[in-house]
Amino acid sequence: MQLIPNASDILLAVIDATPDAIFVKDLDGRYVIVNQAAARFVGRTPNEVVGKNDLELYPEETARRFMQDDQAVLATASCWPKARPPRCRSCRAVRPSTCCSATSSLAAA
Repeated sequence: MQLIPNASDILLAVIDATPDAIFVKDLDGRYVIVNQAAARFVGRTPNEVVGKNDLELYPEETARRFMQDDQAVLATASCWPKARPPRCRSCRAVRPSTCCSATSSLAAA
């Protein structure tokens, strides 16, 4: 396989241009990559989110739930250890508490 020059720059450009929320956390739960769409969920810029954890961005109950989900993913090496979560019909957010409208109708993923 041939290496693509500037592959990481290309990948980051694609991630940032994607309308869906994309983020990467380190093993300590800190955000290391956050695109514009993911940052909008918490009303911040990507630079304001990188380096923070869920407790610094969400209400405690929500943050703890996200942290439990993360631990389940790490423990099972599976993206969603249970049934796929519902998504907002409008913005397709997986976590309704962070979507465009907390009262949006939910659809099966």
